[in-house]
Amino acid sequence: MTTKISECLNGILKDARELPVTKLVEHICGLLQKWFWERREATAKMSTPLTKWAEKRLRRRINKSRCYRMHPINLYKHHEVDGYLNGLVNLSDKTCTCRKFQLDQLPCRHAHAAFGPMQEWDVPDDVQSVVVVPPKGRKPSGRPSKGEEIVHRKCGRCGGSRHNRQKCKAPISLTDYSGNPRGVKNMLSTFT
Repeated sequence: MTTKISECLNGILKDARELPVTKLVEHICGLLQKWFWERREATAKMSTPLTKWAEKRLRRRINKSRCYRMHPINLYKHHEVDGYLNGLVNLSDKTCTCRKFQLDQLPCRHAHAAFGPMQEWDVPDDVQSVVVVPPKGRKPSGRPSKGEEIVHRKCGRCGGSRHNRQKCKAPISLTDYSGNPRGVKNMLSTFT
C-alpha cells in the first residue's frame, strides 16, 4: 500500500486497532462493504456513464476549446493553431501534442475543438417553438459612466470654460478679474 492509503486507513482504524485480530478483520470487512455499498448507490443514481469529476473536467475543456482554430489535415488529423502551442491532434490514435488526451484518457480541449460544432441538435418541441428576438436598443460605445457629473475647467487667464490657460486664444489682459492692474493686488496686500 502507498503511504497515503495506509495513513488514511490508520486514521479510520484508530479505535479498532486495539481489538483482537479476528474482530479487527471483521471491522475492516464491514467498513469496506459499507464503502462499496455507498459507491454502488451513488453510481446507480448517476445519469451519465461518466463520474462527476470527469463530467466537470469535460465541460471545462469544451468551454475552453471554443476559441481554438483547427485546420483539418485529413478526417482524423487536425492541426491546431493556438497562441501557445501549435499542435497536432490525431482522433483515431487518441493522441495530442499536449499529452492530456493520452494521460487522462479523456478528450483534451484541442480534441474537442477538432470534433467541431454539432451539426444536428436535439431540441425539444416546446423550446423550438419559442421565438427569440434580439434586445431593443443599442449599447453605447465606450466605458460606461458611474453617474458622476462632468466638471468643466475654467481658464486661468480669461475665466472662460472648456479650455485652459495654454489653449486660451483671448489676448493677454493687463488687469485681473477684479479690475486691478496685474500685480497691484499683491502690492496692496503687502501694505495692509
